[in-house]
Amino acid sequence: MLSVGYGLVVKLTELDARWVGLEGTIWGLTFLCPHCRAERLAALFQPFIRSGRDPNWAAWERLVAEQPVWRRVSGESFEDLTLSPSVNAEGHWHGFVNAGKVTSC
Repeated sequence: MLSVGYGLVVKLTELDARWVGLEGTIWGLTFLCPHCRAERLAALFQPFIRSGRDPNWAAWERLVAEQPVWRRVSGESFEDLTLSPSVNAEGHWHGFVNAGKVTSC
């Protein structure tokens, strides 16, 4: 298994990235842990990526009650997504999602 060490860059698309959302509104993503490639990591974000429909606010409130939320700085695809601050999945991986790529801290 490839370990993503400091400075190593991997594309989100290489980590089986998947969108998280409901009714056409994308609230976040999941992707394979860049370190072990066995566990899926998740990052919910705002602002959402919308299809023109209003988000299901009740479902969103349930999701974020126990989860951190990242800021989507830019991007609407796995190839250009940037989140802030860094994603810290304690025990697995800590790093950045920038322009569709992940780098370790």
